[in-house]
Amino acid sequence: MTRFKNFEVSSAIKDVEIASDWTQKNLLAPFLNAACVEPINALSGAAERAAGSHHAHRIAKMDTASCAQFSAEFWSQSIASGLGSVISYACAGRLAGGGLRSIGSTLALEGTAAKIACNQSVAQIVGAGIYDANRDLQANETHLGNGLGGAASFGALTVLGPGSSKYFSAYGLLYRGVSGGVSTVIGDGIAHPARFYDKSPKGEQVAAGTFLSGAFMNMLLPGAHEGIARLHDRASLSFGKGIALDRYLKVERETALNLRPEFSLDKIMAEHRWTRIQTNAETSNFNHRKDLVSLRSSDFGSTGIKDLVHELQHRREARAGIAEPGYLRAKELLLKNDLSGAWSVFRANRMGQEIRARLAEQGKFGPENKTAQIAELKASIPKALAREGTTYEALWREEFLTFAKSKGESRPEIDYSGKNINPELEAAHDKLLNLMMAKEPKIENWLSWIIKRSDLEPQKVTQIFDSMSKIVSNKNPLPEQMNAHNLVRRSLYQIFDPNEIRQGYHPTCSLAALEHVTYSKHPENAAKLLAEVLRERRYITKDKTPISISELNILPEKYWHRSHGNQLFQNTAANIYWQRQPKFEALPDGRIIHSTPGPYGLISYERHHTKDLYQTPYSLVEKATGTQIVSKSPDELDLVRSPSLNYHGINDVYRQINGATSGDICLPPRIASPDEMRTALVDRKRDGLLPVIIAVDTRHKAFAPDHQTSGSGGLHSVVATKFDAHENVVSIFNPWGYFTPKMDLKDLWQSTQPID
Repeated sequence: MTRFKNFEVSSAIKDVEIASDWTQKNLLAPFLNAACVEPINALSGAAERAAGSHHAHRIAKMDTASCAQFSAEFWSQSIASGLGSVISYACAGRLAGGGLRSIGSTLALEGTAAKIACNQSVAQIVGAGIYDANRDLQANETHLGNGLGGAASFGALTVLGPGSSKYFSAYGLLYRGVSGGVSTVIGDGIAHPARFYDKSPKGEQVAAGTFLSGAFMNMLLPGAHEGIARLHDRASLSFGKGIALDRYLKVERETALNLRPEFSLDKIMAEHRWTRIQTNAETSNFNHRKDLVSLRSSDFGSTGIKDLVHELQHRREARAGIAEPGYLRAKELLLKNDLSGAWSVFRANRMGQEIRARLAEQGKFGPENKTAQIAELKASIPKALAREGTTYEALWREEFLTFAKSKGESRPEIDYSGKNINPELEAAHDKLLNLMMAKEPKIENWLSWIIKRSDLEPQKVTQIFDSMSKIVSNKNPLPEQMNAHNLVRRSLYQIFDPNEIRQGYHPTCSLAALEHVTYSKHPENAAKLLAEVLRERRYITKDKTPISISELNILPEKYWHRSHGNQLFQNTAANIYWQRQPKFEALPDGRIIHSTPGPYGLISYERHHTKDLYQTPYSLVEKATGTQIVSKSPDELDLVRSPSLNYHGINDVYRQINGATSGDICLPPRIASPDEMRTALVDRKRDGLLPVIIAVDTRHKAFAPDHQTSGSGGLHSVVATKFDAHENVVSIFNPWGYFTPKMDLKDLWQSTQPID
C-alpha cells in the first residue's frame, strides 16, 4: 500500500514541475524578455555605441518553448510578449514625450511646433523608433531598419486607432486589437522586408505571432499611458514640480467650461503651454523664475479657474515685460535719493499688475463700468491678504525694501492672487472661532475647509459664519436637549460636503434632495434658515410669508438617523410648502385635492409624541385644531405622514428659500428616452444648472440591494450632481446615505420609468 502512495505523490510532484516549467517558458519568459531584458539590453547597447565601446554587456534572454502555429504555447507566448511590450513601449513613449516637452519649453516653441512637441502620439512614434533602433539585432536586421519599422508601426496606429472615447468599449478594444496587429505587421515588414515574401509555415507563424502580440499590446497601451502619466503627475506634485498645463486642463476642462464658459481654454493653452501647475498649494501664486503656477485647490471650481486665469495674467505680463518701465522709473527716482517717489511708483506698478489680474478673472464678460470697479479695487486690494498674515500693502513694502537694497536691480519673484479673505470674512471667522473654541477645539479646521471650498465666494462664506454665530449666541433660551455647538459643527461639515446630508428614517427624500442642492449652490441661505428658525421659531419666505415652526419640531430627534440640521431644514421646507397651501383632501389612490379657492395657512407638518420607532412621528395636521389629516383609504384611515411634494412643490420651496432667480431644480417626472434625459443633463451642465433632482422608482434593479427588480420600494428622489457626457455616466447623491455614487445614464433613465 505504501508503494502506491509514494507513486501517487511522485506523480503529483512531477505534474507540478511540468506545469511550472510550461508556465515559465510560455508565459513568464516571453513577458520578462519583452518587458525587462530587451529594454535593458537596448539601453546598454545605446550607451556602448555612444561611448564608442564594443564590449557586449548583455543580459541573456530567458529560454522560451518551441511551439506549433496556433497551439496553446503559441497563443500564450504571443499574448505574454504583447503584455510585456506594453511596458517597454509605454515607457519609451513617455520618456520621448518628456524629452520633446523639455525641448519645446527650452526653445519656447509656439503654434504648430509647440503642438507637435506636446503631442503624445508623436512622442510614442519617436519613442518607439528610438527604442527599436537600439534593440539588439537579430538575423538580417539593421538598427536603422528597426527604428524605421518601430516608428512606422506607431505612425500607422495613429492613423488607424479609434477616438479616445471608444478606447474601453467592446468595439474600441476589438478595433484597437485589429489596428494594433496590422500596424505591428506593417512595422515588422519595414524592418524585415523579406518577411513580406516568406510564405513558409515558419514565416506565417512569425507573422501571426507578430500580429497577435501587437493586438494585445495595443489593447492595453492607452491604459498603460494614462497610468504612467498619473503616477508621474502624482510624483511631480509631491515634489512641488507641478504638472504640465495640458495635463491639468485635460482633467479639469469640462468642469471649467461648465462653470466659467467665458474663458477660452484653447487660448489659454496656446499662450501658456509651457507653464506648469502645482495644486493644493497654501496660496495661489505665480513664480517667475520657475514658470510655475500654484493653485490652492486641486480642481477648478468657479474660484479655481479664476485663480488660474489670475496667475496666468501675471505670467503674461512677466513675459511681455509690461511692468518693467515702472520698475525702471522707480529705480531712476531711487538713484536720485527720492525714496518716497520711488515707493509711490513701485506701489502703483504693483497695484496695476494686481488690478489687471483681477479684471482678467472676469473673462470676456467683464463689468460694464470698469472705472468704478478699478476705483473699488484700488481701495480694497491693499487691505486684502496676499498670503498668510500678510496684506498686499505689507507685501509690497517688503518687496520695495529688497528693491531699494539692490539699488533697483531686483524684481518681485512671486505674484499672488490672495487668499480670498477680506476684512469682513476675517471678522466673521474670528467671531465664530471664539464662540466655538471652548467646546469644539478642532473648529478652526472646519472653518478653514469652508473657506477653501473652491466654489464659495468670500461674501457667501461670511454670511455662513455670521449665521452660525447667531445659532451659538442665540439669545432665546434653547431646550436643554439641544446642543448648539454640535449643530454648528455638523452643519459646517455638511456645507463642506453636502453628500453627508441624510433623510434618515423619514419619507423626506425629496426634501433631503432639495437640501443637498441648497447646500451645494446656496449654503449661505441654508445657514440663514437654521439660524432664523432657532432664534425666532419661524421663517420668512421670499414672498414674505411667515412660516411658524413648533417647539416640538425643533427638538432634536434621537433615533431617526439624520442630523439636527437636516431635521430642521427638512421640517421647515415641508412647512414652507404646506403653510402656503389651501385645505385639501387625500384620496384613496394617494392623490391630493386642494380646495379652490383656499383660505391659506390652515395646514402644517408637525411632529407628535410617539414611542413607535417604526413609524415616522410626523404628519400633516389642521393648524387650528391640531387634528391629524387622514387619507380616505377603503380599508382603514391612514395618517398623511409624507410631506407629499411633487416636483412643482419642490421647485417652489427652493425658490422661497433661495429667490425667484434661483431657477428650477427638478427634471420633469416623465422623460421619454435616455436621449431626452441626456439632452436635459447636457443643457443643464452647460448652463451651470447642476445639480438637479430626479424622481426614480426604487423597485428597479439599479436601486434594489440585490440588483434585481423588486416588489418593494416606490417613488424616491435622488440628485444628479455631475454628468460625464463622454462616458454617459451620472454622479448620484442618494438621501439614503448608501448607494453607488455613479450610474450609467440608461440605468438611471430606466429607474425613472413606472413599474406596473
